Amino acid sequence: MAGENERTLSARALAEAALAGLMESIGDHTKVTVIGGMVPQTLTSRSPTPHVGTADIDILLDVAPRYDRDDDDFGWLQVALESAGFTRIEQGGGWRWLVKIEDKAVVVEFMCDVPDSQGLTILLPGAPQVAALNFAGPAPALHDAVDIQLNRGPGLPAVQVRFAGLGGYLLAKATAVVSRGLDKDFYDFVFVILNNDGGGPAKAGQDAASALPQHPTHDYTETIRQAVSLCGAADARGVVAFVGEMQAAGDSTPADILAQDAVAAVGMFFEAYLEGL
Repeated sequence: MAGENERTLSARALAEAALAGLMESIGDHTKVTVIGGMVPQTLTSRSPTPHVGTADIDILLDVAPRYDRDDDDFGWLQVALESAGFTRIEQGGGWRWLVKIEDKAVVVEFMCDVPDSQGLTILLPGAPQVAALNFAGPAPALHDAVDIQLNRGPGLPAVQVRFAGLGGYLLAKATAVVSRGLDKDFYDFVFVILNNDGGGPAKAGQDAASALPQHPTHDYTETIRQAVSLCGAADARGVVAFVGEMQAAGDSTPADILAQDAVAAVGMFFEAYLEGL
């Protein structure tokens, strides 16, 4: 990340440049899906107050379960990282890589969602230097994704990148809200529900229900329920965090109105989600 967890438009621009360079080296954009702090802005382009994303690049890899993993070959990823100028961060065992853009450090983190070895790093076949951090929740984003064009700068061709779609992103983010509960997680979760381009909170709930895997290895509905309960009142932890982050981003709406809007939106989202099951 360009300055760990930095949340500025300039930091995001550096992250986009790093991601574009990596994707140019990878070539096949269908092999990776971006699920991190860069995603909300792609889902809320019409919001009156733009989302202040992080500069982190969280990439979800489609890793097979243990019994099929020997058939995978991620050699292409190690080659692409090295070709794009990334170097491995030794702490963590290979799931974090760093590149310098305009003398700023940008970090890409690789993740996966498989039933075995939850919370641990998964070594990637064919890529002895690269690993993925495994945790439950983001798998729907592998199938609910949208293609985004990233510009590389004047005179350079744009590259295509897969970003998590509305439903897949919210299922993944709900897991982060419940398991990690950082202020930025609540901010991302509520902001996307409230401001998404798809049609608001009800559409967000419908899309989340539609993005559920056919054979889930994770109780997404219970996770959604817990995430929503943390945003169920004006003084709830998630709402307080959302209001604080919105004010820090420069939104001039009174705090009580922001809180009321958040509670109402999350309630509409959950109702539509349950109706869509």
